[in-house]
Amino acid sequence: MPSTAGLYDEVRTTWDRPQGPTTECRSCGAPIVWSTSDSTGRKAPIDVAPVSDGPIVIVGKRGDRYHVLRKSDAHRDQVAPGTVRFSNHFQVCPQSKQWRDGQENR
Repeated sequence: MPSTAGLYDEVRTTWDRPQGPTTECRSCGAPIVWSTSDSTGRKAPIDVAPVSDGPIVIVGKRGDRYHVLRKSDAHRDQVAPGTVRFSNHFQVCPQSKQWRDGQENR
């Protein structure tokens, strides 16, 4: 269920889980959802399991986009307390180096 988070002046909503089909990481088997960045438009695997200090919040009317909270982000302090946060699976996968180095057959 979405909750208003106040990320921007425009109406934005954060979600308690990434929306979309859940799939498994082909390297470690963790459940992920491919989501689109609200700033770059690029897709990334987002861990389905929330983390308390994660840098990502799920946003948008359909919950299919993510926003990365950076220390320099002017809106970071506007995230409502209790907002569910997530991690980019590229940052936490035990085999992520293999994917970055192109060793996996995509």
